[in-house]
Amino acid sequence: MIATYLVRAVRSELAKLSWRNSLILMAGGVSSLCAEFKDNTVEAVYGIQTRRWILPIAKLIVFGAIAALTALLVTFLILWAFPQLFPEIWGKVEVFSGDGIQLLIGVPLYTLLITALGLGVAALVPKPGLVVMIVLLWKFGVEVFLTFVPGDLGVTLQQLSPFKNGELGVGQLATIKSMFGGQTGSLLYFTAICVAIFAVGTVRLARTDT
Repeated sequence: MIATYLVRAVRSELAKLSWRNSLILMAGGVSSLCAEFKDNTVEAVYGIQTRRWILPIAKLIVFGAIAALTALLVTFLILWAFPQLFPEIWGKVEVFSGDGIQLLIGVPLYTLLITALGLGVAALVPKPGLVVMIVLLWKFGVEVFLTFVPGDLGVTLQQLSPFKNGELGVGQLATIKSMFGGQTGSLLYFTAICVAIFAVGTVRLARTDT
């Protein structure tokens, strides 16, 4: 009996980890980029490579790849390993079914996009604590607050929430209906926001002291 409750608790934590993992891994890239400014190693980097825009892109490639791979492994573990170990008490989604493949592709992509978002904000405000606070405040503060806005306005604002659309787009549980034509449209909307913020941060960094 205790083992059953323990397994269910682990299942719950792993399910949460599939999206918490995205924010945790984002923090690694953010800290790395901000540390370049804090420790003034950025000047040495620019001395070797004068194209400033390369730095955030290199960070995205490295930390984005690490984040996406980690998310892929965690998602695979949730979908395959635990149902094999505990088939009687663990809900099962076939790894290579339509839903399973969507999660295996979508969750790593979602993690990569959040990393890009964090690096973009960090390029604008190179303070890791502040960057993480901004992202967390938006996801768990602003988007949660919007659920309390009554009427059609509240529904519309929720449907425009970036993170809710991102989660909907990758096949995770969502509390909204897409106003962008379905899961693909919601994912493209979230992608556009993350890429735009990363691009703005990269351009700002490239134009510094030029």
